Amino acid sequence: MKKQTTLMEDYDSKESLLFVDRGREESIYANTLFCAAINSKFKKKVFLLSNFKNKKLLETYKKLGFKNFINTRLIKVRILILIKTLFLFVKCLLKLSNKKRGFFWFINNFKVDKILIGDLVYDSYINYNSNYLNPKFDFYFLKLLFSAIYKTLLIKKYILKYKVRIIITGTEHYSYSSGLAIRISTYLKGIKNFMWNSPGIDSFIEIVQIKKENKIIGYNSLQDKIILKRFNNLKINKNFLDKFYNARKNNLEKINFYTRNSHRVANTGNGSNFISKIKKSKKNYLGKVILFASHRLSDAVHMLGISYAFKDYYDQFQKTLSYAYHNDNKNIWIFRAHPFSNLGNAKERKELNNLIKKYKKSNIFFCPVGVPIEELKENIDFVITGRGTVALEFLCEQKPVLLAGIPRFYHAKLGINYYLKEDEYFSAISNIEKIKKPSLENKNIARKILFFYEKGLHTKYKLDYELLKKDKFAHQIFETTILSKKKKSFNMEYLLDTKLISYSNKGVFFLMLKKLLKLI
Repeated sequence: MKKQTTLMEDYDSKESLLFVDRGREESIYANTLFCAAINSKFKKKVFLLSNFKNKKLLETYKKLGFKNFINTRLIKVRILILIKTLFLFVKCLLKLSNKKRGFFWFINNFKVDKILIGDLVYDSYINYNSNYLNPKFDFYFLKLLFSAIYKTLLIKKYILKYKVRIIITGTEHYSYSSGLAIRISTYLKGIKNFMWNSPGIDSFIEIVQIKKENKIIGYNSLQDKIILKRFNNLKINKNFLDKFYNARKNNLEKINFYTRNSHRVANTGNGSNFISKIKKSKKNYLGKVILFASHRLSDAVHMLGISYAFKDYYDQFQKTLSYAYHNDNKNIWIFRAHPFSNLGNAKERKELNNLIKKYKKSNIFFCPVGVPIEELKENIDFVITGRGTVALEFLCEQKPVLLAGIPRFYHAKLGINYYLKEDEYFSAISNIEKIKKPSLENKNIARKILFFYEKGLHTKYKLDYELLKKDKFAHQIFETTILSKKKKSFNMEYLLDTKLISYSNKGVFFLMLKKLLKLI
């Protein structure tokens, strides 16, 4: 057998593997290794899909061994696909001209060849320039819509033409090629989806699947039968769980996954002045203290195709605030921005602050930066959010939780209250005092779930970073390409050295991936 001289091996097969590139130079080596390791198991013909705006990137992929390419740029026009795109585009616009139909209808109903993509287009739209503030059917939206229709038809065509059985992407949301490829494949039979996610010291491989009826089977969700079984088989002493949880509260517990960064940011500072203000206000109101914990406003609200009661997180924030202003003179409301809004997105926090000013009222407060969530817990009676981790954290304290969507950590014994319709959501809020306090069993389940995710037990596809460090060369490559700690030292030409390519197929990182993938 001829010695392999490239990293990516292409097999003579009637079935194919589709690798969807995201155009990031610093991750090209790790992505190719991941792709090569997967294909060493499945042995398919390999196609790389990209818009190839970056010519350097294309040449790099060729040197790494890729031979077959699919260009998604509109410049490479396919006439029949373009004609169908124009037809579906105009048809959609005509439907949207009906005043009874708006963005909410579009999110939940717009399909191409029976494949729902309206939610992906909308999430891409609000991710740009704070469009969630005032969404319109403007030029940017129309551009995204046209492009998404075209790409959906194009990608589906090639998935069928080349008999794609494996799809590898870097993300599952937004109407970019990767999100569309994953979504298309879930509506077709016989395709496995792999997603390389959170590359870093605690890297793990995620397998994504979404049911046709638009409900999550999530790769890290307790709605997945395999992961639920793994969770149920996990036997943990209650005292051990309590010890873990108390250490976590005091920032003494190492968090490997899930809430690693957000928990640290959310518990940095001192909230004594604000909490004193809340305690003082409680004397003037007969009701309860309600915390509304916001998500990052531009985040993909419909990730993995999950239904949601509102158009987006800002829509939920604004309407809940309006409800509190117009309809509630009994309870105290605290509106809190997402921890990352306090640091990395000052603009987002400013937008929320401006909104709060419009609804100024003595029983409505906007939580200042630096008030630790752990300090708030003792003074909160109810928590309202979208479907974030904060809900799980408050359930750990036996605090009632109200959600506008199904969380990834949903479990039947959590005693969680979620509503997928706006009217049901506000009906529950109007009767919030009737919501039962979570039971002791609910609390223990919540703490077990928190431990399960934060220790990375939801996935068996975890990289052994300590083993990787024993190989100095592999460790160097890992840090420069995956962790990106040394971006200035990143050198594509060095990585493409012939010795590196031949070594990669025998190295610790590659063999580690192969070993992990045998478990699939």
